[in-house]
Amino acid sequence: PFVKQNYPKEYKLYLEKKEKSKLSDEDFAKKLIEENNDFCLKTLRDIGYKGLVTQNTFPQFVHASANWETMPTVDGHGYFQHPSKWNAPGSVIKNISSIASAASMFRILNSVRLSGRPYLVGEFNHCFWNPYQHELPLAFTAYAALNDFSSHLILGDPVWATLPNLYWARRANIFDVGRSPVQRAGEFISSLFFLRGDVAPSSHRVEAFASYTQLKKDKSVMAAPSIEQGKLGLLVNYSLSFSDLSQFKGMKTPKADFRIPAFGGAAVNSHDWFGEVGAEKAGKFSLTACVKNLRRVGILPKTNQTDPDKGIFQSETGQITLRQAESLLKVVTPRSEAVSLLANRAEKLDALSVNFSSVDALIGVAAVDDQTVKKSQRLVLIYATQIVNSGMKLKADGETLIELGMPPLLMRTGKFSIVLQNENADKLHCYALRLDGKRTREISLKSVNGQVEITLDTRTLLKDLTPFFELVKL
Repeated sequence: PFVKQNYPKEYKLYLEKKEKSKLSDEDFAKKLIEENNDFCLKTLRDIGYKGLVTQNTFPQFVHASANWETMPTVDGHGYFQHPSKWNAPGSVIKNISSIASAASMFRILNSVRLSGRPYLVGEFNHCFWNPYQHELPLAFTAYAALNDFSSHLILGDPVWATLPNLYWARRANIFDVGRSPVQRAGEFISSLFFLRGDVAPSSHRVEAFASYTQLKKDKSVMAAPSIEQGKLGLLVNYSLSFSDLSQFKGMKTPKADFRIPAFGGAAVNSHDWFGEVGAEKAGKFSLTACVKNLRRVGILPKTNQTDPDKGIFQSETGQITLRQAESLLKVVTPRSEAVSLLANRAEKLDALSVNFSSVDALIGVAAVDDQTVKKSQRLVLIYATQIVNSGMKLKADGETLIELGMPPLLMRTGKFSIVLQNENADKLHCYALRLDGKRTREISLKSVNGQVEITLDTRTLLKDLTPFFELVKL
């Protein structure tokens, strides 16, 4: 219907070509995708490019199956709470937590990651003006590291060396990263989780194998893979394969530790520039039973806290724990620790303990001197909350845009209290940092018995308001 409504000439040509092909709707769509993939690959090879090639980023089985046969690399694009009408009045971005949705953006992207192929995420973001943007490095990048993604690229403009001269261009926008202190804090943490390798990849691989023939019988070829099954990616390295299709030449599927049949999930609603994966129909897959089997075969340790019925998911490494009902997600590694939690909640990590935050926030600490958090002589503390533009107006639902507003960009203030175990506690000093890393003012702290306690109301920072703080031995 989308194609017919917006591109009538192309739709007519499509119908004529399909009639001549004598193929089913599913097979014809797959054939067109494969022809497009082949054209892309041949064109790049003809001009002398010898590197990795990827093409088409859609989340349905029909695209995944075509890629399985014709592409050496897989790319995915995804956004959490993509605006309905961009930044025009009436555009809607829902006030939904990515953590409360069990990292749905990650699961949708990861559910079409093909076994044995490099996986690139060429676009992703958690869109402004959703109030939970601070969740992104935990609800996406930590899991990308667990599943050993090859790369991911946030959209867009992750760093502004100098702000643009145009006044209106300095405001926060839907996808902008570089002008947002919250997103800049997220990119800092993400670089440590993913590029520095703080979050360990899973040592076990679980594979969902799909039969294209069976998908046709089930009328699931045009659906997205089950994102309920995709919750396995919150626990282990989880990917997709096809049991009855030939692989792209030279590709081999690595042996999986555990295999399950893949089921079709939800319909994908296409818009001009983006697609939405809708609600998933009930299927035959039982996540609870699968988790029991993963424990039985030793993939999940006996101490693992995962309980799907309670919305609790802990990675096999023990480093990532998501508690869906609490909208809480924490990542604990030797060199970095972070938690995203709702206001007035407390959480113990390892070296870091969060006593409270008066507002929803991401709070984290990371060593930046090649030491562990407990031994580090230089650490960065993060307190990331929420941003809005000056004069920005939403309807009473807090979701529907009336007016995007103008600069200066504003960040929500809050009061927080943390305790940090560190062997240099009595010699540490704390400073607020600008986005370029320069110190502005010293922050008071207490040091007792190898612990540092910091309690701060960020309203007192005034013009020096920031999500970044330095803890350094002097």
